Amino acid sequence: MQVIVHVGMHKTGSTAIQNHFATMRYDELGYCPWETPNHCGLFILLFQDEDKLAQYHGFRARGEAFICELPRLRAEWTARLEQYLTTTANKKIIFSAEDISWPGFHDATRRMIQFFSRFTDNIKIVGYVRPPHSFAVSAFQQYLKDGGLKDLAVQRLWPAYKGRFEQFDALVGAERVFLRIYERSILVNQNIISDFSSLIGLNIAPAFDSDANETLTAEAVALLFAQRHLGEGYPTGFNTAQRDNNDFIALLARIGSQRLCFAPDLWQPIEELHAEDLTWINQRLQTELQNYETSTGIEIASSDDLLLLAQQNYHLLRDAFVEHLFPVEKPSVKRMVKSLDFMRKHIPDIKAFQTV
Repeated sequence: MQVIVHVGMHKTGSTAIQNHFATMRYDELGYCPWETPNHCGLFILLFQDEDKLAQYHGFRARGEAFICELPRLRAEWTARLEQYLTTTANKKIIFSAEDISWPGFHDATRRMIQFFSRFTDNIKIVGYVRPPHSFAVSAFQQYLKDGGLKDLAVQRLWPAYKGRFEQFDALVGAERVFLRIYERSILVNQNIISDFSSLIGLNIAPAFDSDANETLTAEAVALLFAQRHLGEGYPTGFNTAQRDNNDFIALLARIGSQRLCFAPDLWQPIEELHAEDLTWINQRLQTELQNYETSTGIEIASSDDLLLLAQQNYHLLRDAFVEHLFPVEKPSVKRMVKSLDFMRKHIPDIKAFQTV
């Protein structure tokens, strides 16, 4: 058996990798079982310190009742993963979670490697590396989506390359750690699935563009920032909180057309502060990571810039919301009546909203 641990990093096509290999079937390949294709929750559940489980955003959002179930779920899923690994001894097994490479989870990562080492000494680490500015912009979006950031705190967005990846060289040996630059033009077939497949010894060329990243436009990011910064923020404390938040993000994803980037006056001091870390990853990759950087789009230098951009695009939010409530296709009579009932019930709310 070979265990292939895909460690992200975040915003490098991980969702495409996870969705593909969790759903497709290959005779020589297995994919660890879990509730979703993304193993981040499983990684935290099984290997994070028990007293820190309730702090994980994906668990905390689901409310107190779910938190109380975590010890039972930990024992249950440990047994299930052990059983799976025992019965798939002759395959390559994929475990994929971006959080594995997060610097704050070093202890959990060490326990994960120890766990897999009980079943095989053939453990391979695969990670993709994104240039610092483009990573920071995407990370900012993800923090907003997940409710982990309410301000434009760019100092929190540096990729921390050494903190992410150096640990794997020590845990399994540098010869078993494969780091690749996340840049479409140099990926196999210019596709993340094909590239990942080549690294694990498979020859797959999907006919579709599986490298589509879930990136919000600058306009959508600004509107989301306004809601997180000044509004009610991330929904939390009930079992469907994540689903409701995902529906909200999906609505915003329809809005706008331009890319977001950080203005040089905002970003360059951060890059200068972390010059040693950038040198480390350049040496590890044996190339200049900044050569693959792109930074075109609407430049943001402050929170006020984001709020102004959101205000300027309120009309896009209005149009998207109306279209969501009343799709342009010909409605059924039942849907039309439901829309009328919804409008009648919420007229007081609409009036109160209009007076703000």
